[in-house]
Amino acid sequence: MTRRHNFRRVKIHQSYIIPEAARLLGVHPHTVSRWIKNGLPLVSTKRPHLIHGSDLREHLQAQQPRKQKLRAGEIYCLPCKAAKRPAGDMVDYIPRTPTKGFLRGICPSCDRLIHRLANFATLVKVCGDLSVTRQPPEQRLGALIEAGVVKGDVREHSIEQQNKAIEVGEYMSQMSQTPLFGDLAEQRAPFEGAPAAKVDSRLKPYELRKELGIPEALIQEVTPQPWEMADNLVKQIAIEFCRDAAPAQEILKRKRKATLSLRDLFLDGTDEDSRDIALLMSNARVAEKAQLAFSFNDSIDPRELKRALVERLREFCDEEGIEYQANDLRRAIDLAVMREPDRLKEAMRVSLARQVVIKRGEPIPTKQYWREGLKTARKSGYGVFPERLNIEERAFAEFLDEDNTGTVKWWLKNPESEVWATRLLLPTGRRFFPDFIVGVEGRSTPDKIALVEIKDDGSTGRLQSDQNTDKIRVRHREYGPVFWTFRDDGTWVAAHYSSSLHRIIPEGKFEIANLVFVG
Repeated sequence: MTRRHNFRRVKIHQSYIIPEAARLLGVHPHTVSRWIKNGLPLVSTKRPHLIHGSDLREHLQAQQPRKQKLRAGEIYCLPCKAAKRPAGDMVDYIPRTPTKGFLRGICPSCDRLIHRLANFATLVKVCGDLSVTRQPPEQRLGALIEAGVVKGDVREHSIEQQNKAIEVGEYMSQMSQTPLFGDLAEQRAPFEGAPAAKVDSRLKPYELRKELGIPEALIQEVTPQPWEMADNLVKQIAIEFCRDAAPAQEILKRKRKATLSLRDLFLDGTDEDSRDIALLMSNARVAEKAQLAFSFNDSIDPRELKRALVERLREFCDEEGIEYQANDLRRAIDLAVMREPDRLKEAMRVSLARQVVIKRGEPIPTKQYWREGLKTARKSGYGVFPERLNIEERAFAEFLDEDNTGTVKWWLKNPESEVWATRLLLPTGRRFFPDFIVGVEGRSTPDKIALVEIKDDGSTGRLQSDQNTDKIRVRHREYGPVFWTFRDDGTWVAAHYSSSLHRIIPEGKFEIANLVFVG
C-alpha cells in the first residue's frame, strides 16, 4: 500500500537537501534518493543535491493513492480492498460524540466487521436504503465485556470512563478485524484440550530448580489500559517540564547569541561545525526543528502534548506577570524542547511512573527445552548455562556462578519479549528487558531480586546510544534500579549515567556485594 505523505509541509518557494527533505517528511534519506531515481527533478546535479520545494510537492501529490469515493449504503472493506454493501443491508450506528460516530456492518464476502465514519446530521444521506439500528451504550459495553476486550469491573466506574472504555474497546475490536499479513492463509489458534505441541526429540528438558528460592512468577511493569490511564497525563508532563520555569526565559529573548550546531539545524549529514552565531530563526523554522522532539512516544499525541505545554507556560506567565503574545508561548516551548529534548523525556518518565501498573507475569516455565550436553551451572535456575547467550552474557553468567560468598542464590537469563520475563517501561513507551535476574541474599526487594544489564564494551558508540541512555535512567518499581556493567581488560566495571556529561560512564569495579544494596 502506498504511504501517504503530508505534502502540505513542503514550502514551494524553498529548496531542500536530501536529509532536510527526509526529516521534514519523516522518511529515510534513501527514500528521497529513490524518489530522485524515479523522476523527482533536482535543481542541480552537484552535491549536495538540491530539491526545489515546488517539484517535491508536485512529486508527492502524484504519488498519493486516490481515495475511492463511496456511494450511499457502501462501506469500504480493508481485507477485500473494495467497497461493499453490508450483509443483509443492515448496519449499526455507533455514536462517539453527540454529532459524530461510525457505521458498523458485516462484509458479505469475508464476514469481517466493516466501518465507515458518519455524521449524525447526514446519516440518512450516507446510509441510503440501509436498515440502521442505534445501540445504547449499555449494550455496546456488554458486548465488549463478553468479547473479553474490556474488563468487567469497568461498570463500577463513572459514565464518562465507561464511554471512554467503549470508544477505545470498539477501536481495538475494529483493528483486530484487519489481517496483518494480507492474503496469507489463516490458521486456527490452539484450543483448550488440544494435544500438546510436539517437542523436538533432539532437545532435552531442563527442570526449574524451585528449591533455590525462585518465585513462581516475576513482577512486571505494564501500562494501564487506555481507558484506565489518567486523562491528565499530558498535563503532568507539562507541569514537570515547566517546573524550573526555563521555557519562560525564552519569551524574553528575541534575538540571541548562542552556540548552535549547524549540523543539527541546517547541514545534517556533514561534519560537526559549531560556532557562535547571531541569528533570528523564524517561528515556522523553530517549530519544524522541534517537531521530532514531541514525537518520541507513539502513545501520546504530540499536538495534545504541545498544547498542554503551552497552556502550562501561559499559567506560569500569568502568575509571574510576564507579558506575552500567543506566538511567544509556542516559540518558547519549541525552543526549550529543541535545545533540551532529554528534559521532555525525563518529564515523561516521571509522569509515566505514576501511571505504571505493577503485576505478576505468567509463571516461570517449569521446563526449558535445549540441546543436550549444556555445561552445568551451580546457581542457574535450570542447572545449566542456557543457549543463546552471547560472549559477554556467558562470561557474566560464569562470573555469577563462581560467587562463593553466598550473596548470589540463583540467576536466570531474562529473555526479551517472553510473557513471563520481567520488564520496565521507558519514556518512549517501549519495554526494557534487563539481561539477568539474580536472587541476592540480604536484598530488601520482593523475592530478593536484582536486575543486571550487560554491555559488550564501555567505549563503543553503541553504549552511548539514545536507547541506552533512556534505559539506564529508569528503575523498576519493585526491584529497584538496574545494575549496568561491562568488561574492561577482563574486569567487570560498573556503569552509571552522568546527567552533566549526558553519557554512560564507568564508576569503578563491579562487585557482587553491590547487588545487595537498593539505590
